[in-house]
Amino acid sequence: MGFSRGIVTVGQGTGEQLTFTGSNAAAVNSPATWRKTNGLNDQGTVQGEVRPDGTVRIVFSDAGSTVPFDGRVNPDGSVTGTRPGGDTPVPWDARITCVTQAPKAGPTISFDPVIGGLVAHITDRSGVTSQCEYRSDFYTRTFRLEANSTFDLRIVPAIPEFRDRPVDITCDNGTETHTSTFF
Repeated sequence: MGFSRGIVTVGQGTGEQLTFTGSNAAAVNSPATWRKTNGLNDQGTVQGEVRPDGTVRIVFSDAGSTVPFDGRVNPDGSVTGTRPGGDTPVPWDARITCVTQAPKAGPTISFDPVIGGLVAHITDRSGVTSQCEYRSDFYTRTFRLEANSTFDLRIVPAIPEFRDRPVDITCDNGTETHTSTFF
């Protein structure tokens, strides 16, 4: 992951903007301009990094101050976070687009018994419609999982063995979930 090449704009909840030149890498060290709402501009430098866990730290420094911006890469590659702002943190928003997007979250799954088997409730958390496969030690099926929705997979007939059964869900959008269910 890293900052895109070109001008990067960090929009702040105060209406101010911090701009600097991205490096097309995970770290950046660049001259920067902090555009204030009163029309004044502070000139300084930005040092920052996008860490492998998807967290972001950008530090603006000028002759009189150092201000950290902490955030997280969102699934769409944008970044949001906060910076200190007196008594309450100031939010900053998705004006940074990272070179590599954060991993999308795999689907969640819960189970309900029904007569003759069970129902697996599979919910998308990636925000991307995909083709998925449910696989367990006794059942395999493909299905379409719409973005931000739940698919109810009926597994009938199924004979309970009263033991943990491994379950794997893999989707063509790169997400997967590995769990087990007692059935």
